[in-house]
Amino acid sequence: MKSLQEKKEKLNNSGFSLVEVLIAIAILAIISLPVLSTFSNSARINSKARRIENANTVIGNIVEEAKDMELQDLLDHKGKYYYGKTKTDNIYVVSDDRGAEGEDKTYFTGVDGEKYYVKATFDASTYTNPADASGSTDNSNNNINSSGLSMYADVTGGNNYVFRDDTGDEEALAYFRTFNTLASRADISKKTVVNINITDESDASTPNEVRLKQTMDITVTYSYNGNAYPAYVKTTTMSDYYFWATKELSGSDIVYKISGKLENNARNLYMFYTPFKGERVTTLPLPEGSTVANETDGSITTDTIEINYNIPSGTKSKLGLDVDYSDLNVYMLQQEKYVLTGSKAYTKTNVKVDNIVIKQNGMVLTSAMTSSPVKVFSNVDKWSDKWTGLSDPTKIHNVLYRITVDVWKWKGGTAEYKDEDKITSLTTTKTD
Repeated sequence: MKSLQEKKEKLNNSGFSLVEVLIAIAILAIISLPVLSTFSNSARINSKARRIENANTVIGNIVEEAKDMELQDLLDHKGKYYYGKTKTDNIYVVSDDRGAEGEDKTYFTGVDGEKYYVKATFDASTYTNPADASGSTDNSNNNINSSGLSMYADVTGGNNYVFRDDTGDEEALAYFRTFNTLASRADISKKTVVNINITDESDASTPNEVRLKQTMDITVTYSYNGNAYPAYVKTTTMSDYYFWATKELSGSDIVYKISGKLENNARNLYMFYTPFKGERVTTLPLPEGSTVANETDGSITTDTIEINYNIPSGTKSKLGLDVDYSDLNVYMLQQEKYVLTGSKAYTKTNVKVDNIVIKQNGMVLTSAMTSSPVKVFSNVDKWSDKWTGLSDPTKIHNVLYRITVDVWKWKGGTAEYKDEDKITSLTTTKTD
């Protein structure tokens, strides 16, 4: 007779039954599915994030070149990238190579060799969408005339002054109604004077540096029927800004650069301007009998604007160092406005281009003065007429573009690329 111990050992060596094994496998599979799903989702998310990151790198490269070159030079393939025409005049397909004759080279190659379909839109139009007369969603397209500054990295950067006259007009009207309850905008004139000054603050403690101070103030004066009542004056003064000129080699010589295009150098001014004349419509629908019209010649507003930019004269600093001033930029962005005048509701009002005067060191700038470092860009209607005297009209420095760069995963040049399939997009500004 076998001992009890031998029987126990025999039982212990019998193993698991098939049913037990199948149950264990089923339990393991149930437990593993969420884990495997997590790994799969993580890989998918990482892949999408990497694609977006690479697409943003593509946009950065395109925008960097576009900002540094004239639009016509980009289209003439004088830059690194090729801009192919589309059926729409201001929209181009951007590729990193023109490609061979007959080749479908409509893609842009990313850092990992991924192919992207890229469209760049250069919008120089004054207005692309009428403002909402209720005032709740002015310019829903958020184009260059809108007050949605967050879309423009250029504007919100630290190297800029930003001025907006959001409240002054209403304050002036309320002020004059304390003298005359029937006072209206038609009886009030508005004059805006911008003063920007750069002065040389160098001293002997830093003999090999050029230190400068930039100041800016804007004074807006509202007058009622000439001077029937005391003028309403509103002045905005920006904080003094000190900076160092940037050293650059010119041959064997060092030149100290002062420019709004250089980082931590001169500041540019973004001036968001709303035409004054006309009463704003605050309700919809329009009053009975009113008709809608577009005001394009600026006859509805007589606002005047004067921009004075003062810089040290000559090519030497206070301490005798070589200096060079360039691209001291002012961007005057006229805002869209919905106004009612008589029986017509105007969806666009403009400042008359002849009522805008630009001065450098007291001298009025004209189209013939192409060497001036002061550049004023604007979307005011007929702004280009102010500079038609340039010998090369393609180099007019007065156009302000809204650039939109959209990126898709490349599916072939003839494929349809829908907005909902975009990987990423960027909106910014460009001068020309």
